[in-house]
Amino acid sequence: MTALRILFAGVFHWNAGSSHMIAEYARVASAAGCEVGVSSQLSRLDGTVDAHLPLVALVVEHRRPRWAIGSPASRSPRRRAA
Repeated sequence: MTALRILFAGVFHWNAGSSHMIAEYARVASAAGCEVGVSSQLSRLDGTVDAHLPLVALVVEHRRPRWAIGSPASRSPRRRAA
């Protein structure tokens, strides 16, 4: 059985409650056997959110999409998703 993957897309600002909710989901997801991510291609993020939330770029290889997850700690707080 594969792990449950939950992908969020939208407009996220760190001072909004939804961003904090996703950060908490991401924090506990591994203990529940899940993966949580925010689409970097389908979302608008401010400079703070993209440093704290797990960004996911959907990569299509051989007609099969997969996630490319970046670690929040590996990104600069000022980096913006493309």
